[in-house]
Amino acid sequence: MNSSTSFNNFQILKDETLQVLGIQGVVPGDCRLISKDILLKTTYQLSETTLKRVYGFANGKFSSSQYTANVLAEYCGYKGWKDFITRQNAAADVHLPAALSDFRSNVDKITNFTMASLRNKSGIPYSYCLQRSFLTEFIDGFLASKRMGAVLYAPAGYGKTIAICKWIDQVKKETFKVAESDTILFFSSQVLMNAMLTGKDMNQWIMSLLGYRVEDNLMLFFADHEDRKSKFFLIIDGLDPHMFSEEQYDLLLTQLSLLQSLYQEFDWFKVIMVMRTSSWFNSKHLFNSDGINIYSGFPLTSEHSNVPLLTVSEIKTLASNINPTVQHSVDFHLVEYFKYALFYQYFYKENKKDFRLDKVSPLVT
Repeated sequence: MNSSTSFNNFQILKDETLQVLGIQGVVPGDCRLISKDILLKTTYQLSETTLKRVYGFANGKFSSSQYTANVLAEYCGYKGWKDFITRQNAAADVHLPAALSDFRSNVDKITNFTMASLRNKSGIPYSYCLQRSFLTEFIDGFLASKRMGAVLYAPAGYGKTIAICKWIDQVKKETFKVAESDTILFFSSQVLMNAMLTGKDMNQWIMSLLGYRVEDNLMLFFADHEDRKSKFFLIIDGLDPHMFSEEQYDLLLTQLSLLQSLYQEFDWFKVIMVMRTSSWFNSKHLFNSDGINIYSGFPLTSEHSNVPLLTVSEIKTLASNINPTVQHSVDFHLVEYFKYALFYQYFYKENKKDFRLDKVSPLVT
């Protein structure tokens, strides 16, 4: 599978580009001719190397930028990529298998399945776990930034997954100010493995996952709802390489960056990636380019995480959730242990009965 053909619409635009120049079967040498003709007709520059990557001839990863999509669209007679998409949708004989409400119902089924799976894996019973206030502030800042992508990154054991699950619960209970018509599609990296096996690009795979034709795309479901400020949140948990081969992981990141590149003009499309610090540091160059600029929140004490450790108040609140019969206190030197969610999980496992923070634990001694 060639990652440069990651969207049907982008493939159509590539084909139209060849038609403008009168080329039926493109070969590497044609890319120089295309580059010269684009410069002549639009005054914009797309290098021969870039075009070779667009058409799959050059080695290396390719993530189509908004600039590339806009230039190709203008070359084909459109005002830009957004105009091309609008005309494609208007001209298409679209027969959606379900209403927008049914689309959201399909999304909810996947999100609920993911949530149930992750709840069951929680080291501390999920009902005891906290809603982290930092995440509400993070999402507030993300939406205010008008950026289309955000990342939560921290080392393993910081409680990223449970925090995002609790935030989704919060949204569903309507205690968070997300528009009523917004939609959240949430899945883990384990589910993404299926994308590597189907032979589809990420956009096609998401549509088929939701039970729709691979020819459809998310724009069709939101084209008539922009005035209502509807948003589609795509949240991917555990976007880390240990679940994939190196080739699969590279392809996955390339497709995800392409997904963001081609949707970045549409304010209703939002992506939240949850990953380990090392994964983000090794891959952020793919996303923080071509004008995308992923939102990572406010600076914290540590440059290695934008997920704060548990506060003393949170440590005590969690303890009270586990055992409300005790007035919990925690020694100052033990805070350095309990502020790590992973340690708290281990401590709970060893002290489920009569849980108290002041118990002497074999883990500490």
